[in-house]
Amino acid sequence: MNNALDRMKDSGAALLAALGGRDPAAIDAAVVHYRHAIESVRASGAWHATPALAASANELLDHVGNLTERVRRLTQVSAGRLAALEAAGAALPRGVYDRQAVRS
Repeated sequence: MNNALDRMKDSGAALLAALGGRDPAAIDAAVVHYRHAIESVRASGAWHATPALAASANELLDHVGNLTERVRRLTQVSAGRLAALEAAGAALPRGVYDRQAVRS
């Protein structure tokens, strides 16, 4: 199970790195990998079996909080930029910029 937690930590770090870049495909791929890592941890059901694993999982919670905050900031910045473009009369391609967030 520790392996699944390590994968979750590594994929979370990769997602954070992707969010710092400008490649939407890399972000989408990192999100998919992170989601699969989370599902692996949840599926095992035994991640809290030892104090060491529980401590590792709690450390990951902090990491998830950092990811969440980064996504919120990037969303706010993007929304502001798009609003400025629309206010300036720019025609935005709706197929890309009107996507709704996926909630799980």
